[in-house]
Amino acid sequence: MFSISHPIQLVMGLIIWSGWFVVLYGLQGIGCNVAPPAAELGPWTWINALLLGLGACVTLLLLIAAYRCWKAGPDTSATEDSHRKFIARISGGIYLLSAVAAAAVTLPVVIYPPCV
Repeated sequence: MFSISHPIQLVMGLIIWSGWFVVLYGLQGIGCNVAPPAAELGPWTWINALLLGLGACVTLLLLIAAYRCWKAGPDTSATEDSHRKFIARISGGIYLLSAVAAAAVTLPVVIYPPCV
């Protein structure tokens, strides 16, 4: 859709992370209102399993994007526009930061019950 050196790549990782943040807590709230699991199950509920799977997918997507951007940086030669290499490398770092943030936001579903 967009090339690796397109300026939208600079903010796309943060947009994906913030969207995941909203979806994570939105799904948790909806799941707890529609079909709350038993409290004695602790964190081992269908809600947490769903959120953990989705969180792993989002984190993997962000890591793949970070890898692709980081690898695209050295492919540009010195005679080409240096801004393409700059955008690709910075975007790779932002995607990596967003992947770490997405994993950190998802981690509490492993520890805490969903409907406390």
